[in-house]
Amino acid sequence: MAESTYLRVQEQTILVRFADLLIPGGAGMPKASESDLTSGFDRIFKIRPDLIDAARALIADLGSTDERILPDIRARHPERFLDVAELIAGSYFLDKSVTGILDYLDKETIPLDDEEARLAALAELTAPVVRRGNTFRLTGS
Repeated sequence: MAESTYLRVQEQTILVRFADLLIPGGAGMPKASESDLTSGFDRIFKIRPDLIDAARALIADLGSTDERILPDIRARHPERFLDVAELIAGSYFLDKSVTGILDYLDKETIPLDDEEARLAALAELTAPVVRRGNTFRLTGS
């Protein structure tokens, strides 16, 4: 297990075991613990430090990592559960071995050297949204 800036080894171990309950693998996909979750956790914690407390609280609350605890944890702490599930899923999909199986390629940076090129790229990117139009209803205030 990679060293984490934010979690102790024991905390990482518990969180990864919990992650296996959420992402058990199958159909050619690895289970969570077979991916590099720890470096993903650190990348996410760096931009979402609010998730550190949620993860630590869930870790402290876990008495075991038996799959039967999932409904109980979800019922007792729904927001915490969702935050940690988001952390785990995000970390899983940051692993290049996982995205490689899905044939998901990294985003390619295309340099746009002039304002005209930037505006053309923006127009192309937003064209489907502009064609679709608004999808919300205005309400009276």
